[in-house]
Amino acid sequence: MILSFVRQSSNRRPTRGLDRSQPNKASSSAMHAIQTAFRKFLRHEHGVINVEYVLIAAAATGIAIMTAETGWAGLGSMAGGIKGEMAGRPIDTSVGISYNDGFDNGAYGWSGYTATEVAGIGTVLGPIGGSGGSQTLTRTFSFDPAAEEGSVTFDLLAMDSLDNESGIIYINDTEVARLTRNHADNSSSFVTADAEALAEMGIDVSALEVSEDRQFGGSEGWDDAGTTVTIRMSKVDGEPIGDVKFGFGSDANQDVEDESFAIDNFRATGLDDPDA
Repeated sequence: MILSFVRQSSNRRPTRGLDRSQPNKASSSAMHAIQTAFRKFLRHEHGVINVEYVLIAAAATGIAIMTAETGWAGLGSMAGGIKGEMAGRPIDTSVGISYNDGFDNGAYGWSGYTATEVAGIGTVLGPIGGSGGSQTLTRTFSFDPAAEEGSVTFDLLAMDSLDNESGIIYINDTEVARLTRNHADNSSSFVTADAEALAEMGIDVSALEVSEDRQFGGSEGWDDAGTTVTIRMSKVDGEPIGDVKFGFGSDANQDVEDESFAIDNFRATGLDDPDA
């Protein structure tokens, strides 16, 4: 393997001042020396002299360097993608960039709450307690000026003894939707702001209840519910989406040990790339 590699390498490399159609005498001599040293090395019972060993070691080192250089870029790219996914940092998409966060490595970039391990669920953003309805959890996202549309999607968990109390979603300090949960009959309702008003802001909100009457975590005496919320934002009159502040608050009136909300699996698309 060593001899074959060295021969192919020297034959492919052009040498200034030499006819490429003729063998490179210097390369041939070097090859002959390596071949001779290698044969002696294989025949010798006690090793080889220093010069022969250096020649063979140099060939082996060359292979190692070439292999490392070939694979390093790919491994670095893969490691960067994995790190971005785990840490919630942006990763590349076709238009702008996207952000994905399961909060397993904290609440990087968020204000108001931290990531918490909740028994039965895993790591979430929260639990989020009552705030009289005002937003206490926020983060601002900058969207790519060329993006016609951007979006945020997340799982909103309503947990424990919520009795007709709501989790309220804000965009740019304006309420766009709220999820109300009633533990008494295990029901949830999702209500958006006025559709015409949202359209004027270039916003569309939708929700899909994915689980109800389930025990996610927290108090075992109450059932929980989960809803996937999607908010799409588009250009208005050709103006870029720009910076969008996402906010969340709640009008729950008991401690988080009794009732709370939480956010998980947050994804945003169409974001501006700060490194572009």
